[in-house]
Amino acid sequence: MGRKFESTKGNLAERLVAALAGGDKAGGDARGRQSAALLVVKKGFGRAGYGDKIIDLRVEDHTDPIVELKRLLNLHRVYSLIDDSEEKLTKGDFKNALVALRKAASLNPNIDDAHIDLGVVNLKLGRKKEAVSAFKQALRLNPRMKTLIKQLPKAGLMEPNKEIFAELGID
Repeated sequence: MGRKFESTKGNLAERLVAALAGGDKAGGDARGRQSAALLVVKKGFGRAGYGDKIIDLRVEDHTDPIVELKRLLNLHRVYSLIDDSEEKLTKGDFKNALVALRKAASLNPNIDDAHIDLGVVNLKLGRKKEAVSAFKQALRLNPRMKTLIKQLPKAGLMEPNKEIFAELGID
């Protein structure tokens, strides 16, 4: 576990999960494989600045808990990037919001929220074609996102645009 922790590149969470995987590969817990957990804390660094927990993930009663923990850590990263991008969007930092969202979508292209936000940011940057493409991807993943897209003008996240709505099949 120690060697795996020390030799792995990445942040603390990635290194801790690598250490768990190393321990499992070396023989693991004599009681078997069933659960795994990851807790990373830093004073005042919890989500949105509340609390101290940066990451708090737990897998219970799973046939491959470390693989599942890795999957959950990836989701955590994706949603953290989405949160960061939304903060940047709110502050008008569209270019850095776009960078964070592209990274989120590359880590997991199946998160509809990332594609909705990509659509919004691309519109803010005057990239209509990219915005429509992102919205269409969100709708392919989750057709119910039409409801959310319809609400974007009321939320002040985009100008009402009948042309874009028509391209998306939204009335």
